[in-house]
Amino acid sequence: MSCCIDSSVFSHDSDSLAEALGVSEEERLKATRLVDEALRLRKVSEMVELIWSERCDDLSVQAKVYATLKLGMDIYRIILESMLVERGGAPVESGEGSS
Repeated sequence: MSCCIDSSVFSHDSDSLAEALGVSEEERLKATRLVDEALRLRKVSEMVELIWSERCDDLSVQAKVYATLKLGMDIYRIILESMLVERGGAPVESGEGSS
């Protein structure tokens, strides 16, 4: 398994994190489904294990990094939404800029 991402695959002019990491649309969709599945688990360590161990051969290193970052952003969004709800605010809509 590769241990790092070749810097030549990065596209810093892209608005999409997946594109910036060089993740194909097919792998982006797989990674997004994997993150959705991971979010149903109880512990963050289990979520990361699902991405990096259990599905090791299904995704490229770039897609696993994308999934891990997306997982973190989604967890953060969920926390912020619950804080807003507790304070009487409306939940924030999930946007494309985070994927």
